[in-house]
Amino acid sequence: MADRARSPRQGPAGRGRDPPRATTYGYSAKEREGADKCAACLTAKKGYLDYATALAAGVMLVPQGVGALLSRGLAGRLTDKIGGRPVAIVGFAIIAASTIPFCSADQKTSSWLLALWLLARGFGLGAVTISVMAVAYLGLDRAQIPHASVLTRTAQQIGGSFGVAVLAVIFESAVAAHHGDLIAAFHVAFWWSVGFAALAVVLSVWLPGRPCC
Repeated sequence: MADRARSPRQGPAGRGRDPPRATTYGYSAKEREGADKCAACLTAKKGYLDYATALAAGVMLVPQGVGALLSRGLAGRLTDKIGGRPVAIVGFAIIAASTIPFCSADQKTSSWLLALWLLARGFGLGAVTISVMAVAYLGLDRAQIPHASVLTRTAQQIGGSFGVAVLAVIFESAVAAHHGDLIAAFHVAFWWSVGFAALAVVLSVWLPGRPCC
């Protein structure tokens, strides 16, 4: 265990593969937070267009939370068995695929269909959260864990805020470009979100795999 903690491939914070690991964690937070806010806005917007109450619009987002909860146990077991890299890659791929339907959703789209895709997105988000959080501490000894905790938490906060800001700017620019058509603007923002998730799949390749010993 001590030898693995000193391994150059999985060395202490600031050496080895930690910079790409921290970058991927921050990016995953950016994509997750930004896409969540965008999904919330569009789902809520559909709710209001359907004359639903604010509470009903919020309830429409529950499936995403349920999906994240359902995937945690499986993601944890798979991360222990095969490593965090493949789990994160598959998780981000699920996020990208399940976000595509929102790129064409409007007030005529079935709420049940949106709920199904939100459930799938939540499943992917839960898998990403578990796997990336696990590899953030991979190979560290006890003294390095507090530093890694600070790093991952900081990356999460900065990445999440940055993701919301980026998609907000994209959305506002799309509103202006589409002359106030909010649904079309949401579609543009969601396509960007799909692109961010696809890029996260590539970044996840640099995450550590399963320890050899």
